[in-house]
Amino acid sequence: YTNRAFCHIKMENHGLAIADATVKAIDITADITFSAPIEITDTTRTVTIGSSAQATLSGGEKTQLFTIAEGASLELFAITIADGFADVGECGGAINNKGTLLAVDATMTRNVADSGGAVCNSGASASFEVYACSLSNNEASAPTAQGGVVFNQGAHHADILQTLAGARPTSVYGCVGNLDARRPCDGAYS
Repeated sequence: YTNRAFCHIKMENHGLAIADATVKAIDITADITFSAPIEITDTTRTVTIGSSAQATLSGGEKTQLFTIAEGASLELFAITIADGFADVGECGGAINNKGTLLAVDATMTRNVADSGGAVCNSGASASFEVYACSLSNNEASAPTAQGGVVFNQGAHHADILQTLAGARPTSVYGCVGNLDARRPCDGAYS
């Protein structure tokens, strides 16, 4: 993100809905713990968040960090998204995406939800692209326990696979079964 123009904004209203962002990019220069998710709803411009200080945005193990509405876009650059938590029945421990999400050189860790430990990517137009990121120690918990890192729901599974693989996949394999006795759900891998 070094070629992007960033301005310094201190984010204090963590219940804020970004419906008409007046800046194109936000540089987070210190760690922030959210008390509520930020809603990205503006469909006319992309909200870009990065960190020149390699800061961490945290849900404090109490809340999701972002919800992205259909048609809205969020880009994350060189930032850590950690300790997000979605309440029972909600999807996406850190991010619930129904729009467009791009993560570059970002880290998503220790996020928890029933489905999509780090990210829930759902809806007909939802898109999630990942480049040079670390997605580790995220968890999908009971009762549904689907998608420890990313839960995809919709017609975009192959697009996500292509993004994660870095090229057009030549074959796709799937398996359903209780493969990890520690996680009582179909499709859990150890």
